[in-house]
Amino acid sequence: MDPASLGPYAHLWDGSDPDWIILSTDADDDAGSPYNRRTGMVELICDDLLAAAGLRTMRSHGVPTVQLDSLGDQAAGKQSL
Repeated sequence: MDPASLGPYAHLWDGSDPDWIILSTDADDDAGSPYNRRTGMVELICDDLLAAAGLRTMRSHGVPTVQLDSLGDQAAGKQSL
């Protein structure tokens, strides 16, 4: 993969918007979705190879990964009956 292909997605890991995290359902380095905690939006990368490279780059830059299961547990704990 040409590293220049990732250029349009650098905002996901370069610190210009620190609200990006990786939402994941497993520990696979190629799995997950870039998610912005402030806006509630997911960054959709339609090319599978480019998406996987983007996630690996995010992880290598220290972008936190949040397991969807742990989000569900947090939400359940905040519900009142």
